[in-house]
Amino acid sequence: MRDPNVDDIIVETDLLPWMIEFRQDYIDGLSVKKRGLDATPMVMRKYDIGPNEVMTFSNYDRRNQAISVFHFHPDFPFASRRKYMEMHSEGYEVAEEAVTDIKATARHQRAERKSRIKSLSRSVAVTFQAMVLYLLTHPPDAR
Repeated sequence: MRDPNVDDIIVETDLLPWMIEFRQDYIDGLSVKKRGLDATPMVMRKYDIGPNEVMTFSNYDRRNQAISVFHFHPDFPFASRRKYMEMHSEGYEVAEEAVTDIKATARHQRAERKSRIKSLSRSVAVTFQAMVLYLLTHPPDAR
């Protein structure tokens, strides 16, 4: 069974000749899954994509990974699409920002846990100290 957290590198296939998909890894461990496809008429109208123009949407996908979708104008040369996608780092900033936020949240949660444990240990120490003082001042009756 395939692990859903592991992506395979997908290249152009005859099954989907209009779509390019691959994963681009970076030195710091982040990766961006990039997909390139023809822009639909609705996308071209809404974002006013002209000939030889591209519209890119990026989002955080999962741990250390973002996804970027490149909507190419149909007149954009298919042969140069992958090179265009590799040259542009769209998605990297999204992954970097998300990872930074996740790490900051984890640091905050660790500090909070440490504070709670410290508070709990003080409570246990005070309770133990009170028990010892009580036993010293009130020795049990010998029978």
